[in-house]
Amino acid sequence: MSVNKFGMSLTNRGSGDGVDGASTVRLRSSIESLRNYARNNALFMSEDFYDAREHKIRRVAAPEIDTDATNRSYVEDAIEQSKKSATEELNGRIVAVEDKAEDQHKIRHVAAPENGTDAANKTYVDSAIGRLKKVVTDR
Repeated sequence: MSVNKFGMSLTNRGSGDGVDGASTVRLRSSIESLRNYARNNALFMSEDFYDAREHKIRRVAAPEIDTDATNRSYVEDAIEQSKKSATEELNGRIVAVEDKAEDQHKIRHVAAPENGTDAANKTYVDSAIGRLKKVVTDR
């Protein structure tokens, strides 16, 4: 007696029609239909990865370890937290402007310039002037 991978008989199961081949064809057709549905709609596992075949995967739990899949709310929360952290860090780096006298301001903690349009600090300017003086006096 022939059976499929689910253990179901592939021969006529007493339908009374006496046509063993027709029942087998219908059963095989049903099995093939089920197999095609699963192949087209289920999560596919290859040797190295899972493939959702561009279908959505729903009800994914929050990750517990670094290699777990993540859900959308976890990613959005992580992005929001990163924005807050970056904002707090940038707020701590904003240069303080102090009033010295009316219409006079001093900007403190300016880094050395990297681009031509960057502000320069006193150390950089003094160094540049020193190099210029050396070139002029060496002639």
